[in-house]
Amino acid sequence: MTGRALGSLVIASLVAAGCIYIVATPQPQLPVETVNGTYHNACCGDWTFHDGRLTIDGQDISYVIEKDKSGVAIHPSAYVGASERGSVIQRNRSPSLLRPIGDPPDAIWVHGFGKAADYRFDRIEKE
Repeated sequence: MTGRALGSLVIASLVAAGCIYIVATPQPQLPVETVNGTYHNACCGDWTFHDGRLTIDGQDISYVIEKDKSGVAIHPSAYVGASERGSVIQRNRSPSLLRPIGDPPDAIWVHGFGKAADYRFDRIEKE
């Protein structure tokens, strides 16, 4: 093998290893208690976040909090959203992404279900 071919192989190996590292390394998780509290929207009532458990209409959904390139993100284990008819929970659908607003958060941005607009849930109680 020539020196040039060996150099190309080394560079290709380093690039491949770097790509694998980026893809395989999870985003850093933040403390779940960051968002602890109850948040309210007139469409859907109260959503309570407590130590990694989100309670909506008596149903519990686990979540983690991570920081991504757009900021802090709450990743529920199921799809949770809002519509003019109320809260939407679908465990057979891809999980949704919620965004806390403020630091510490005083509200949470929630994706509207279907063609509904997005919703803001304001913090009414901090735990």
